Amino acid sequence: MSVHVIKPGMLTTFQDLGRIGYQHLGVPVAGAMDARAHRLANLLAGNSEDMATMEITMSGPTLRFDQPACIAICGADLSPHVRNKPIPLNRPIVLKAGSELSFGERRYGARCYLAVFGVLPWQAYWALPAPMSAVAWAAGMGARCAKVTRSD
Repeated sequence: MSVHVIKPGMLTTFQDLGRIGYQHLGVPVAGAMDARAHRLANLLAGNSEDMATMEITMSGPTLRFDQPACIAICGADLSPHVRNKPIPLNRPIVLKAGSELSFGERRYGARCYLAVFGVLPWQAYWALPAPMSAVAWAAGMGARCAKVTRSD
C-alpha cells in the first residue's frame, strides 16, 4: 500500500505503545500520548492494538491513498474529510483508491490517531516507530526521527 504525504501537518509522527523495560539503558518509553485513542483506532481499523499509527497534533496532514484502504481516526476532532465530505471519528472508514484525506479546523482535543489496516508503509522501515526511542536506539546510525515529511 502507498500513502503519499501531500502536506505533513503541524506535527505528525508515527507512534506505537512505546518501549517499556529499556529505561535502565537510557531509552525513554515514548509512544502515543493518548494510548486509549491509539488502541481504539487500531482495533477499529482491524489491526492489533500495538501497531503503529499516525499521531496527528493540532493540525493534520493531507494524505493520498493509492489503493483502497480501511482507516479509523480516534482522539481529537481535527475535522477529517475526504473530497470535502466530513468523515466520522471512532469508526472504520473504507477509502477508495486515489482518495485524499485532509484535516480542517480543530474542534476539540490536541491529538488524533490515524490507523490504516494492515502493514503500514513506515513499518517496513521502522522496527521502533516511537520517535524518541528510535532516535535513542539508532543514535549515530544516520537514522532520522519518524516525523512525517512531504517527501514520504
